Amino acid sequence: VDAPGGIELATAAVQRLGPDAPTAAGGYHCDVLEWELLRNHAGEPRRLPKRWRGRQQLPAGTFVYEAERITPPRPVIGDGFIHAFAWRGEGPGMPAGRAGGIGYVEQMGRP
Repeated sequence: VDAPGGIELATAAVQRLGPDAPTAAGGYHCDVLEWELLRNHAGEPRRLPKRWRGRQQLPAGTFVYEAERITPPRPVIGDGFIHAFAWRGEGPGMPAGRAGGIGYVEQMGRP
């Protein structure tokens, strides 16, 4: 969670490797590699991450991944967007230490 001006208020990560696997919680850090300027629901310009690198500090070790947006961002009421992304990463619990997949992001607020 970031406040206006990019001030970080809270970060968290949860990893779940399958329907029967337990979840693991830990810290999270994100570095945006590429930004895109888009208009929110009210038509105001906002920066939205297009590519980013994440690090999750989990009890079993560090999971590192890179992600890229794969669908057009959909503005939602307020200042946010929803979009899908593809990711590739490596770390503990991943098959052969490395894996990938797709997910979605709900971005709320002003980055």
